[in-house]
Amino acid sequence: MQVDPRAERAAPWVAALALALPIVIFPYPPMSDLPHHEGLVGILRNFGDPAFVPPGLYMRNLGHGNQLFHVVALALSYVVALDLACKIAVAIVVGANVVAAGRLAAYLGASRWTALLVVPAAVGWLFLMGFAHDLIGVALLLFALPSLDR
Repeated sequence: MQVDPRAERAAPWVAALALALPIVIFPYPPMSDLPHHEGLVGILRNFGDPAFVPPGLYMRNLGHGNQLFHVVALALSYVVALDLACKIAVAIVVGANVVAAGRLAAYLGASRWTALLVVPAAVGWLFLMGFAHDLIGVALLLFALPSLDR
């Protein structure tokens, strides 16, 4: 049976969108540490505002493992509300893993449908423990592998 090439190219994108939309639409994703990350982004967003926290209570510690997630969510928080910014960042991370896996599959000559195999890891791993920073790294690695192989 011949698979429509357009459907195969679209499969990772459709799956990414199907996974990302509920994260953004529903009140709060079932992630154990997203409230913690949202609080840290809130501190960064309001850093130095004495009405938010007393001066000297927090200090910036740049260069840690979650920094990319916090930077993306912080940038988004200037456009949308803080909680929505964090949810959009999570949705981007989940979707990027599927799309990146599809890119890698195409590069390796495999069907892009195999990208759907990362869905349980992306959603389960992310939602179980909230390892958004790890999934950012996985997505970046999957995106980079074809270029690194060339």
